[in-house]
Amino acid sequence: MLAEAEKQIQKYESERSIKALAKSMLELPGVVIGDFEGNEEFPVFHHFANGVYCRETHLPAGSVVVGKKHRYETNNILVTGKIGTINPGVPDEVREAPSVWQSPPGTKRAVATIEDAIWITTHPIPKEWGIDDLDKIEEYISIKEDIAMLENLE
Repeated sequence: MLAEAEKQIQKYESERSIKALAKSMLELPGVVIGDFEGNEEFPVFHHFANGVYCRETHLPAGSVVVGKKHRYETNNILVTGKIGTINPGVPDEVREAPSVWQSPPGTKRAVATIEDAIWITTHPIPKEWGIDDLDKIEEYISIKEDIAMLENLE
């Protein structure tokens, strides 16, 4: 029981560190916090098939990204490139394509792109949804954290 409590404390402290990192990076060039849509430096492509939504993100070398927290388990596919990741509760990693791994629910991470990369995440969505409502999908798969929350982080 004590070991599990210590693990939860470490995960909380790691996530808080990632949020502090995001806060410190708010005004830096080459940095994205949470939302890639409309950012020409980080093209995003959306793919849909039989109740699965895939988000394909292109990350330029030298960029740093703090992603959104996902509600559900996620498959990650690094198609090309090399990245370093910081994840709460797990050791930091360097991944080189091709690489496939899973992230548990509640994962929030920071990523430093070492080489230009293409990263795909897969997310289950209800089959009856149309494929044109990205706002609805985003709300379903991720936990909202806005920039104002980061600016007020102490």
